[in-house]
Amino acid sequence: MKRVREDELEFDDDGVAFYQRELFTGEAIEFDNLGNRVGLTTYKDGYEEGISREWAPGGNLISEGVVARGGRAVGLWRRWHSNGRLAHERRFGDLGGLRSDRQWDEEGNLIKDRTYDVPH
Repeated sequence: MKRVREDELEFDDDGVAFYQRELFTGEAIEFDNLGNRVGLTTYKDGYEEGISREWAPGGNLISEGVVARGGRAVGLWRRWHSNGRLAHERRFGDLGGLRSDRQWDEEGNLIKDRTYDVPH
C-alpha cells in the first residue's frame, strides 16, 4: 500500500484526495511541526475509507477506527486515556448507526455501557 505524507496530498472542493494529480489510494501520515507522527488516514480512489488512527506527540495511540466511504464510522472505534488505558469503545453498524457505547475512567472502571437497537 502506498504511504505518503498528508501534506503531499491535494484536495479538490469536494474533499477528494489527489497525489501527483491522480486519485489517491493508500495511507497518508500526518506529522506535527516537530516531526512527530500524529495521524494516519486511509484513502481509496480519493475518498477516506479504511483505518484511521491518531497519536499523541509522545507516540501513544489516542484513537483508532474504520471509516467507510462517505466519511461514516463503521465497526469498532476506540479511544485511550493518556495513561494508556482504554477510555471509550464504540461499535457502529455497516450503515454507521451506533450499536454500542462503553466508557471507562482512568483507573479502568466501566462507567458507561449502552447497547442500541439500530439497523446494521
